[in-house]
Amino acid sequence: MARLAPISSQEGIKREVWTFYSSLYPPVPETEEAVSARHCLLQQDLPRLSPRQRLLLDEGPSDREFLDTLCLLPAGKSRGLDGMLREILLELWPFVGSLYYAATVQFWESGELPQCFKEGLLFLIPKTLDPDKLSQWRPITLLNITYKVFAKLVAIRLALVLQSIVPPEQQGFIKGRSTQNCVLAFAVMHEALKRDQKSALFFTLDQEKAYDRLLPQFLW
Repeated sequence: MARLAPISSQEGIKREVWTFYSSLYPPVPETEEAVSARHCLLQQDLPRLSPRQRLLLDEGPSDREFLDTLCLLPAGKSRGLDGMLREILLELWPFVGSLYYAATVQFWESGELPQCFKEGLLFLIPKTLDPDKLSQWRPITLLNITYKVFAKLVAIRLALVLQSIVPPEQQGFIKGRSTQNCVLAFAVMHEALKRDQKSALFFTLDQEKAYDRLLPQFLW
């Protein structure tokens, strides 16, 4: 098979990147089986937020909460399309802080993020020393500072209630839990089986591109 000529023009690279990732993560139509499964799941007695927890999550952020969240963002990160860094915004906060806070309150109350908050700079990070295929690059998106603060603020609030609604079987991505507990549980069960001379089957499942293939309709 003949080797394809490398693409060097900016427009050619943009077009190739767009085509590659559009075909890699295509929109998947929701099947009847998926709709039925979701309906069945919603009929289960799932954990629910208490009125107090709902109030905690729904209440609009204060200007102090916004500033505290901004301070929690890591320093030295790349800027997004707005060109604003955490360090610069902290220095300018006495002068422009009210504008950033007002924008946050506005989309918090409306439930709609401005289009500029949904946009970012896309960069490709090489996975190998000499990448020559798009599959050997990892895409990352550099987001605006206001979106970063908003996402961090929501994550902090969610962390306060996740322990009570996510069952203990899930150890990953929950503050106060660790997947190391799963490793320890496996080691304990393995030793117990050896001691009692019993057989068992252990297996793991890893869904490729799980986050990218999860239907937004299911989450909603």
